[in-house]
Amino acid sequence: MEVNTRRQKGFTLIELLVVAGIIAIGATMSWISVSNAKKKMQVDNTCQSVAAMVNKARSYALSGVNGANKVRLHCTTNSCSVQRNSIAAPTTWTLVDNTYDFPGTQFTGAFDMEYDIPYATGVSGSVDHVIQLIGDTSVTKTLTTTNFKATCQ
Repeated sequence: MEVNTRRQKGFTLIELLVVAGIIAIGATMSWISVSNAKKKMQVDNTCQSVAAMVNKARSYALSGVNGANKVRLHCTTNSCSVQRNSIAAPTTWTLVDNTYDFPGTQFTGAFDMEYDIPYATGVSGSVDHVIQLIGDTSVTKTLTTTNFKATCQ
């Protein structure tokens, strides 16, 4: 009786399949993590941009932009613009700056924030605006505005 003393080198098919399965599970978990981080970053960027626009509107009001009576930040569900009106036409609003769109994100509702010139007053108390992804309410950020500043939480 002969005994085969030669040992086979290499991996079995089962060992290769187990390793491939572990790699697939790790890749899936990484993909989900990156996807969630991207969503959070998109909402956070929108919130920070709108907070900067609130501060810009207040700054325009303090500087007394071109004979304006009031300056406002006008936001629809996914875009914002800084506008002003004049003493001669208080119901007509014109753009001070470009309208900025925030694709993929939305506010829970449209809102306006008006500042009287030259004191930049107009927002009393604290007002919260919720920003979220379109079709995905799992990632949200709250823009809190007061008379003097806007912050994201």
